[in-house]
Amino acid sequence: MNLKGFSGKGWSGDTVGTFHGTRTTGLPILAGIFTLAFSLLAAACGSDSTETVAPSRPGPTIIQVEPLDMTTAIGDAPMQLVVYNSGLPVGEALLNEIAQSTTLSTWPEQAAVTTASTITDTSGRSGEDQYAHIHLSPATQLEDRWYALLVGELPKGVSWPTTPNLLKLPGGVYAARFRTGSGPVVAEVRINAKGSSSVYLDFSEKVTGDSTLASVSCPEDGSVKCTADSIGSSTEANGDGGSTSDNGASSSIRFRCQPSFDLNKSMQIHIQPGLESVTGMPLAGGAEVNLVVQPNEWLDLSSGDTVWKPPM
Repeated sequence: MNLKGFSGKGWSGDTVGTFHGTRTTGLPILAGIFTLAFSLLAAACGSDSTETVAPSRPGPTIIQVEPLDMTTAIGDAPMQLVVYNSGLPVGEALLNEIAQSTTLSTWPEQAAVTTASTITDTSGRSGEDQYAHIHLSPATQLEDRWYALLVGELPKGVSWPTTPNLLKLPGGVYAARFRTGSGPVVAEVRINAKGSSSVYLDFSEKVTGDSTLASVSCPEDGSVKCTADSIGSSTEANGDGGSTSDNGASSSIRFRCQPSFDLNKSMQIHIQPGLESVTGMPLAGGAEVNLVVQPNEWLDLSSGDTVWKPPM
């Protein structure tokens, strides 16, 4: 949960969209996919074969970088890479190589921040954590500002999933941008499936306020009318079965559009001042938000979602 052009002030790169849905992890999903694939392959081999052929197992995959790209208010939440090897140990040497390619920097300046890494491999035993973890700890307390976890070239045999939740920078470096303190921004615009009448405006953290302060429209087609659900009223489930809503605060606003939005036409998003985080920090620092999504800027994900991330 494919790469299309994406440019911001002072940098340019490609966005790579959300892998596990909206600002959630849902790590068991991939494990189930691998388990099903191996079961089908084993069945296909048959019991009468004169030669036992072991299934070809894919190499370790970095399936998550946390925090997710474009997340705010992470506080002291852990910074980590989660690596999956079909439930088997990845190996300390390989995890060390991955750790050596991972750095923390300020954003957007990309000034290096000193960190130490701690590696925890999976035991491979049933009933225990199936994922290896690489935790990064900064040498000093992080300030309230934007940072990025940067992951460079991966060791041979290690791969990214089809669509990790990262920004791809020039030189093959992937970045997950985050802010330690509260400061909500628009993280992405999302449509669950092409032709869907629902458009979701996702934020970097949960917000409260009057959803009618936000609007979605099509400059080329005035017949498209999009109506916002009240913030906190959406019951849309995330990949882990949870909801984006929490006591009147939500990480997204759902718009119901009639007729369905034509992604071959531009989309305009306008948000008046008034939305704020649960701690009272205004969206976009209290500024009016005006965003335009061009047809060639949408990102089609393997999950079926179509997303767009604004530059920052």
